[in-house]
Amino acid sequence: MDLRAFYADLGAVFAGGDVLHFGAPQDEAAAAAGDGALLVPLLSVTPLRITGADRAGFLHGQLSNRVEGLPPGACNHTLQLNVRGQVVGEGLLCARESDLFLAVDDGRGGAVRASLEQHVVFDDVAIQDLGGELASLTLQGSGAAEALARALGTPPGPGAFARYAVADAEVLAAARKRSRAGGFDLHLLARQLPEVVGALREAGARLAGAPALTLARVLAGVPSAPHEGGSGALPQELGLEDALSHSKGCYLGQEIMARIEGRGAVRKGLARLRLEGPAEALASLAGREDRSLRLDGRDVGRLGSVARAPDGSWWGLAVLRRDLPADAPLDAGAVRGRLDPLETAST
Repeated sequence: MDLRAFYADLGAVFAGGDVLHFGAPQDEAAAAAGDGALLVPLLSVTPLRITGADRAGFLHGQLSNRVEGLPPGACNHTLQLNVRGQVVGEGLLCARESDLFLAVDDGRGGAVRASLEQHVVFDDVAIQDLGGELASLTLQGSGAAEALARALGTPPGPGAFARYAVADAEVLAAARKRSRAGGFDLHLLARQLPEVVGALREAGARLAGAPALTLARVLAGVPSAPHEGGSGALPQELGLEDALSHSKGCYLGQEIMARIEGRGAVRKGLARLRLEGPAEALASLAGREDRSLRLDGRDVGRLGSVARAPDGSWWGLAVLRRDLPADAPLDAGAVRGRLDPLETAST
């Protein structure tokens, strides 16, 4: 099935590789900032299937969270790091009886797969990209669990996934926090989309585009590794500690993680900003190459995701020096940012 054609038939307007909105961007933004259940296509997620007798041991040495000992039906938030401890990709790993399923976020699946394949030597491991067969969605918000229960069945709890029979195949749903209330990521055969999307909409879910999901993330303080981190960011700077295991053995980037744990802190951390400035400058933030944030002319961090709330206010997530005063006026060109208390920065 052609995913873009399917969503276009439902009113989707596209920008690049993402759905911009389904015809009512203001209503979608209001839903993202309020209650209900938001259903958003994840067109940039890459689903990888890892098979072979050595799959668990191999991935255990490649990913930042535990793989060996993960029982079938369990899942965890994980990262692919490089040797400097910097984030290459972020995703969710699910352990199944005969394989491991790794859904990589934000278009980083190719980089993650290339890194994994580079480290396969004599291991009995095969890595398959299922992007041509599967589709991914996220269901977020205070009404997500109820909508999922009504449409497909009992929602999975934290650290687990559920499988629902739909027609002659299964839908996999795993808990994933992409908003204040959290929600679920769903992975299914592309040909199942009409039935599953129809059932979720009938259960009260509202279709929305990528900007609405970004708004939900920013307001909740939920980072996206490539958007907030850029190149060279460490997991601890991004608030991604829940994707790290400090009790497992050696893995790619583990030495740097151990040093940071021993030192006790990093100099930078995730922050949420309220942004102000000329309308044109605010609207152009998302497309800017220079994302530096400055205080009195000194570079103190990097602006990541930005979003406009229904009331017209602008918000952003940034990686900033931790020693900045709470009232520090941060400059991003013609835009000024003020720190806003961040209740949580975990995914």
